[in-house]
Amino acid sequence: MPAELHRRLTTLDEEVDPIDWDVVEGNWGWEFPSDYKEFMDAYGEGSISEFLMILGPCAQLADDENRMREESLNAQATWSSTVESERPPGVDADSLVAWGVDGNADILCWSRRGDGPHEWPVVVYRRQKGPAWRVYDIGMADFLVALFDGAFSENPMSGAELWEERNHRFLSSKKEKMAFAAGIDPWTGEADPDAGMFG
Repeated sequence: MPAELHRRLTTLDEEVDPIDWDVVEGNWGWEFPSDYKEFMDAYGEGSISEFLMILGPCAQLADDENRMREESLNAQATWSSTVESERPPGVDADSLVAWGVDGNADILCWSRRGDGPHEWPVVVYRRQKGPAWRVYDIGMADFLVALFDGAFSENPMSGAELWEERNHRFLSSKKEKMAFAAGIDPWTGEADPDAGMFG
């Protein structure tokens, strides 16, 4: 994971639950990109600036809380329903694996192509603006840095919450759930009588 991303993304989480990558990759049937594994080992599953959810690689594929699998299936179904002329070449529906989803229902994926995960490009489904699909020949971590820097020719996302905003906060899903359950807004740290209503 680029040091630049680590500098841009602060977290208050002191501990991250360890991931047994041998088990995870054995169950999924493939190796994940190294920058993603480094991100997960450093931050875990959670949200960037209360907008972009970075999905964790749930070890049990049939787990009801396996959002990576759920969003991957959503991406694959959306790709298949997109007219062929609007699909970027070199991507197949079955190759899409979701690693992020945002507040506008954009889905950030990899396309599992090439000789290994180091070659997987980022594929973005942008729900609210065309074209719906874009392919970026960089990894997940470099994509996030470029998004924060506004280094693409245009914002790859539907919303501008992360675009050209260089510094962000990260909050793990675990810590967010604990705060909500305690009646605390996890992003402000202040008491919120409605915080536990949906947790």
